Amino acid sequence: MRLSGGLPRRLLYAAAIGDGKALVEPRRWARSRAGAAALREQCAKLAVGWALRCGGAFEQAIFDADGGQVTRAPLWSPGVVARSDWRFSAAAPRLAVELFEQAAAGSAEPLSAPPVTVADMLLFAAVADAMSVAPEPAERNLGAAVAAANPLRDVLDIEVSGWRTPDWAALAPFIGARWLLPYLRDHLARRWLLIEERRGAVQRAFEQTLNGRLALVLEGLQTRWTAAEQYEALMALSSYLARVWRVAGGASGVLHTARLGVWTTWSTAQRETFEAGLGRLFALGGELASLAADLRGAGWERTAAAEAFLGAYARDLEPSGDGLARVRRELCRIV
Repeated sequence: MRLSGGLPRRLLYAAAIGDGKALVEPRRWARSRAGAAALREQCAKLAVGWALRCGGAFEQAIFDADGGQVTRAPLWSPGVVARSDWRFSAAAPRLAVELFEQAAAGSAEPLSAPPVTVADMLLFAAVADAMSVAPEPAERNLGAAVAAANPLRDVLDIEVSGWRTPDWAALAPFIGARWLLPYLRDHLARRWLLIEERRGAVQRAFEQTLNGRLALVLEGLQTRWTAAEQYEALMALSSYLARVWRVAGGASGVLHTARLGVWTTWSTAQRETFEAGLGRLFALGGELASLAADLRGAGWERTAAAEAFLGAYARDLEPSGDGLARVRRELCRIV
């Protein structure tokens, strides 16, 4: 039996399986006490390691369900660990077994169990990222199958083919993970910024599609985080808008980019639709500005999480408020 690469073998190919020569059947091994314990350990290492690499090693403020700050520390600190939920569902051991079996067969079939918990989603993201750089095409294809099964893909990788409208119900455990989101704030902003970096390298029609996808994701997150008063999570949105504003070169740069290119084959309505789609992204800045004004009006009733958001908004977006308003006025005009 030929194994196609590293990660599936590392997940299952351990002393508990055999003596290094004779392998027992993976599913039977995974159901044994030693196999289940080894799988839990390997899966936890992958999931936690991915979160640490994405920002968990940096000190962040963590808030409780009432918006009060409970600690400020890295992800591994006792105060954060006490509030963390790293429970796996049945999807985690099944993923490990199926990866091993499919790698051995050189196939990339759909996975039988999608991720359910936050830990599941992080594990799937870690496995997909690791396998995306595998030397063999078969294993990269297998990694793509893992990514496609993960609800997080539709928030992190909106430029990939086969992107779907986010399954907000499936993403609910991740969206509500107040112990995790502060550490992934910069990672989310960087992944969304990849769309801006691809401008000019794609056809205008596909750029319009990407703008629509990204706006849908950002608006969905903003609506849900605001409704749940997860103001600290909204800092990821203000960070993204501030970065894309700098990359684009402010209002003049955004407007120049929006109207750059040969438009001879586009009607006036098509051009205005394209511009409105781009303006929809920056309209998010107006939503955050309105929220900031409401929170400032709350005075002493503001929570610590609200104060954190107001600080980030004042630093990231408030200096560009007039420019963001100008871009919305200029772009969001459809005849």
